[in-house]
Amino acid sequence: MNEEYDRNSIYFFYMKSFSNYLYLLLEYQDLLYVYPSLCPVGKKEEFYDNDDLVIAPIDLLLFHIPKLEYLNRNYNELERTLLKQGLKEANEYRKLKYHFNLAEINLLYQELSNIQIEELDKIIKKYHSYFLNRKKDSVLRILNKSIL
Repeated sequence: MNEEYDRNSIYFFYMKSFSNYLYLLLEYQDLLYVYPSLCPVGKKEEFYDNDDLVIAPIDLLLFHIPKLEYLNRNYNELERTLLKQGLKEANEYRKLKYHFNLAEINLLYQELSNIQIEELDKIIKKYHSYFLNRKKDSVLRILNKSIL
């Protein structure tokens, strides 16, 4: 596996029937792996038609959940700490972070455990038609139907 992952190869998913746990997926050589076990779960295409899954790029969380801002852009360590503690405002003009090392992915994984599914549902519902219309668009990386 890689020591660094492109933002486009990081996804999250949860099951509608068991929606109290959020999973982090890493894509490597066309296979998806569940983090942190790095157990392979299959190719993206295998998830397209499963209506019980909500699977989407990590961008949705990084852009819409303010407490993840410190992972969303290139900040130095002091800025990251202050952002994480809520002592600093986000800088919208800071360059977006496109590569994540394993330590940053681990931070992301830890933060995911604090995210409420209800919070995610609001984001997913906001993009409902987008998910339905573009679910197999590899450029947009929207992979499955939304809840509703």
